[in-house]
Amino acid sequence: MNRSSASPQVSAVAILLRQVYFTSPNVKGLYALGPAKASRTIRQSLRGLVNHLTQIGIPSGRVAIEMQFTSSSGLGTRAGLEPASSWLEVVKLEALAVKEVVKEFKVQGVWSWGWASFNANATPDPDKPAAACVWLWVRSSDLCDAPKYAGQFDTSLTEGQLLLPAGVRCTLGTSSILKSDVGRTAALTGDLQSAATALLQRAVLRLEQPIDPAAVLAAINKIKEMRLMFLIVSSPALSGSLKGSSAPKNPRNYNFILPAMPPATQFSAPGARPRLTRAAHVRPRPPRPSRPGSALPAPQ
Repeated sequence: MNRSSASPQVSAVAILLRQVYFTSPNVKGLYALGPAKASRTIRQSLRGLVNHLTQIGIPSGRVAIEMQFTSSSGLGTRAGLEPASSWLEVVKLEALAVKEVVKEFKVQGVWSWGWASFNANATPDPDKPAAACVWLWVRSSDLCDAPKYAGQFDTSLTEGQLLLPAGVRCTLGTSSILKSDVGRTAALTGDLQSAATALLQRAVLRLEQPIDPAAVLAAINKIKEMRLMFLIVSSPALSGSLKGSSAPKNPRNYNFILPAMPPATQFSAPGARPRLTRAAHVRPRPPRPSRPGSALPAPQ
């Protein structure tokens, strides 16, 4: 049994705990990016870790995330980042990012590890209690009052974060992708992430190659017109119903002229439909006879 087929079976009886390490960039690199880019990088990394499991059939609800906060002097995930306020900033951004990803994927839970000092020979990190307080404070201010007990650090919980209107999954310029649209598209793609990606790709293409809505409606109307013409020509019963008993038994002997489709403005209201107009039978004129030696008559 290969790993891709075994993993979904394992997830049926166990929670898969995914450990998270930031190495490229590491904590120092994340801090140097600033709140907005660092938060985006962390979110994308966490989404990728969960996606690797969901793509082989493991439900996100059977996945848990374990964040690492080992921070012995010069070692661990802190990687010697100084001063303490910089380390607390990264802890805060990681906590905010994982909260967002939990909402998106509905994972089973989030663990944190590394608060204790396991190596007696390592220099203890005096900022561990403050970092743990910040982690808990981001989760809920009732768990620890970080602005009071953690010392000096940036206490903003909004800088660099996703602040979207209710019901909006993401925005691109002035365009918005709604959560309801993602949900409907997921019925085709099989998961929300693929649905959101597909809708984002469409939004990007629309910005790169804008198309006049009237041109789209005109193309749709042309397709409807061609389908209707095909049905009339290929169905004697349909062609007969247009003129009653006077309709010919063989519709191939007749041309069909369809009325012009309504303008695009008629479709501006949601659910609007064009008014149906019956097509008329028009008997083609026979070709004019030609004299011997004369040129063939022009097509009618």
